[in-house]
Amino acid sequence: MRGSYVCVNTSRTHTCDARNINADELEAAVVIKLKEHFSKDFDAMAEEIFNAYAQSKGTMVTEKKELNQIERKLANSTKAILGGADFSELHEEMAKLKVRKAELEEMMSLPSDLTVTKDMIAAKLKKDAEHLRDGDIQRLIKSYITKIYAHSNEVIITGGVNLNGCGGGI
Repeated sequence: MRGSYVCVNTSRTHTCDARNINADELEAAVVIKLKEHFSKDFDAMAEEIFNAYAQSKGTMVTEKKELNQIERKLANSTKAILGGADFSELHEEMAKLKVRKAELEEMMSLPSDLTVTKDMIAAKLKKDAEHLRDGDIQRLIKSYITKIYAHSNEVIITGGVNLNGCGGGI
């Protein structure tokens, strides 16, 4: 066994009493989810990813509005905590908001001249599925899993496909 995942607030602020999570067990669960993800129809997945990408290009008015709302909620939550309203549900909601904020910021940082096709996405998914079978699990986890948040009653695994900075491909 390699160890455990521990909430940083356990030692930093002593405000978390969540139990430690066995690293091997959590990573095994992430691998299972990643394998489930790669067992789907690549063309259908590519279509879904491409459509989401195509909708996110352009003005991103909706994403900018959502980002502004999230920033306002985070600021209000911080004020509430500084004012003494310090409870676990608030911290959990802030963690979820921070994840979504990071996703939106990454989406908005994509260069506007990036050209992506459904075929490029399908080819990347197929290639990564082959690497998954070859045991290149750690790289794929780093490529597809963006955050893992372990709360007292749930584990939130967020992920996506990085469409930025991959040379001629995605």
